Amino acid sequence: MSSDEKPASEASDRDAEAPAPWLLVGLTGAGGVLAAGLLAALRQRRRAQFRARRPGRTIQAPPPELVPVEKTLMTEGQAATPTLLAIDQALKLLAVSGEDRVAPPQLLAVQLLPGEVAVQLVEPVTLAHPWRPDPADGRRWLLAAGAHEQESTARSAYPQLVSVGLDDDGATWLVNLEQLGTISLTGDPTYAADFARYLAAEIAVNPWARQVQLDCIGIAPEAVPLDPARIRHHRLEDPASLDAAIAAAGATVDKCAEHDVTAAAGRVDDLGGDVWDSWLVLVNGALSSSPLDRLLALVGEHPARTGTAVVMVADTEPIRGLGVRLTGQGRVLIPSLGLDLIANGLTPAEAKGCALLLAHADLLDDVEMPSDGDDGWREYCDAAGAIRDELVLPRDTDPESEPGATVVPAPDAEVLDVAATTADDLQQLAPHVPDKVRAAVEGADPGLDADLAAWAAGTRPHLRLLGPIQARTGTTGKPTAVAKRKAFYTELLAFLVLHPQGVTIDQVVDAFGSDATQMRVHLSKVRSWLGVDPTTGGNYLPDATKSPAGIARGMGIYQLVGVLADIDLFRRLRSRGQARGTEGLSDLQAALELVTGEPFTGQRGRGWAWLADGVRIDQHMVCAVVDVAHTVTIAALHTGDLALARTATETALLAAPYEDTPRLDLAAVVAAEGDRQSAERMLRDDVSNRAEDGEAPDDLPVRSAELVASPPWQRKSRVA
Repeated sequence: MSSDEKPASEASDRDAEAPAPWLLVGLTGAGGVLAAGLLAALRQRRRAQFRARRPGRTIQAPPPELVPVEKTLMTEGQAATPTLLAIDQALKLLAVSGEDRVAPPQLLAVQLLPGEVAVQLVEPVTLAHPWRPDPADGRRWLLAAGAHEQESTARSAYPQLVSVGLDDDGATWLVNLEQLGTISLTGDPTYAADFARYLAAEIAVNPWARQVQLDCIGIAPEAVPLDPARIRHHRLEDPASLDAAIAAAGATVDKCAEHDVTAAAGRVDDLGGDVWDSWLVLVNGALSSSPLDRLLALVGEHPARTGTAVVMVADTEPIRGLGVRLTGQGRVLIPSLGLDLIANGLTPAEAKGCALLLAHADLLDDVEMPSDGDDGWREYCDAAGAIRDELVLPRDTDPESEPGATVVPAPDAEVLDVAATTADDLQQLAPHVPDKVRAAVEGADPGLDADLAAWAAGTRPHLRLLGPIQARTGTTGKPTAVAKRKAFYTELLAFLVLHPQGVTIDQVVDAFGSDATQMRVHLSKVRSWLGVDPTTGGNYLPDATKSPAGIARGMGIYQLVGVLADIDLFRRLRSRGQARGTEGLSDLQAALELVTGEPFTGQRGRGWAWLADGVRIDQHMVCAVVDVAHTVTIAALHTGDLALARTATETALLAAPYEDTPRLDLAAVVAAEGDRQSAERMLRDDVSNRAEDGEAPDDLPVRSAELVASPPWQRKSRVA
């Protein structure tokens, strides 16, 4: 593979960019740990949305007011995801690295260094390889990031580890609240409240904190929607607000005494055969009550044995527990740990935005696929390449009254006997397309075959987005123009590709956060990189005033001419294939051959946030691949071409392993191949009982439940 053919994610992306105005400040810096956790939670919910959508439909896009939140997660969260994974792996490894390999070491704090995770322990211990001491006093140990991946089904030993701030050397610090016990936040009350709100948000989304119960008493009500099953808000005057926490702390003290362990040790393997609680209580410092005194006494008298931490927010004198001071300059001081940091914190608006975005991603009702322009071939199809609903007719339309065809011409009943689909699916994916629509679709795209030939020959610049992102020049390009900055320039190229009508310099600046002068330099490098079209003698990226759109509008418009993109070829093939009836099956197969993985993967760190603006083509192309593969599988199962059916289904699984449609299709293929036992197992294990991250299986979407209850091989058997 030449340097020009390397995936964009493998190249350096060193480009100075101004801070984006839409960034949520609380999710930057050390707040990247929270951003990564929120991004993981968002992606998990989005996978459930894709799973629930029906063929021909798409998932709901968030409203415009939540776009800044998602863009922040796409940039800061994506950049910090490796850090989040490194922390999680270090915690799993630490729990089994003590001298006796049974009791996990008592963890006080974690420092994130470049390429390393440093743990600060309460007492000196000897840790096994790959840990190394720093210095050799047994309390501080280093682990190289990625040095070891610990696979463990045990519960997290340190569920209340949270990030608190950034030191002056740029290192993020985390502290183990459960080990600290009682913490009093003093100083600036606004910063203290923001700090507490941040802690609550991390407990809601950190992967190692999934079992923590959180009570917010007179503080941080905005955190509840992040995980209503684990987070509760109580009014200060609620007399029962501390009852559950007191009961849990007392029970844990008793279990620790029974087994002679700390709460961390008992929790790891559920000693005694039951789950050990971990409880965090955030309390408005104005609260003074007997129940609070009882809880503080329990935590203070049984250090590390209650499974409980209490954080007093904006506490007053005398300080209760460990003093943590928030200054009016936004710093957090923890004298007992020697820490003076730039404090983490979430404002009420930031916390509300994060909660609303996750809540929106919990909406499982799918929506109509939008359009993606009205010029040329786009006039006749939606954003996923399907011919628009208003141009097609019901499948049972009489061809004599309205001449036309469908890509799956067999009667619905015959198809339903062999394919894991529904009559509604067939109407969405294989409607009756009138001949006049076929003529219009073909007439609007006379260059499709020539573009496919150029794509195969590699003579023109092209961009791959249906899998790992990749860009390369044609025969006249200059790869060295973007050397060492390929990821950035690939993203800039993609921005231009996904705006086929052209963009102004202001649009580019808004998307990339740089200034106009610098962006013009970047665009000129893209022009040099792409080169000249040998058939026309013109640049693939003309001067802004000489582009077709620039000439038409009389202003500077940056517009690509002749650059190929797989997502456009895919949609063009889909619309033509759908219009041509059974002849179009070859077009649909050719479209699937363009797919190399999950669409839009391999994005550069802190890039691609502009995808959240406008039409979510990254999401719509996932739907497009699955729907085309489902169409091909349906047709192939009906004709008995099981090899084609399997190939199409495996392509869909490659692009969207979290969707039910390709899993149901694969079960139908396996059954058609003669192995009904394996098909039944797939329905049981891969659809009905599929779960993520150790959670219970989600309730099946209605369509999936119907197809699992009545798979095609059972329907056919009953009819026989």
